[in-house]
Amino acid sequence: MVFQPVMPDLVAEVDADTALDLGRHRHPVRYLRLRDDMDPGDVRE
Repeated sequence: MVFQPVMPDLVAEVDADTALDLGRHRHPVRYLRLRDDMDPGDVRE
């Protein structure tokens, strides 16, 4: 397998919960929508 780095060019909004239950995340991350009004540089790390 060859490593091929990619450049982010889309921003997606997700719904995430930080609750833990026995060391595991209680709820899965859910995709909400693409954010056409944002650039990847607008997102904080």
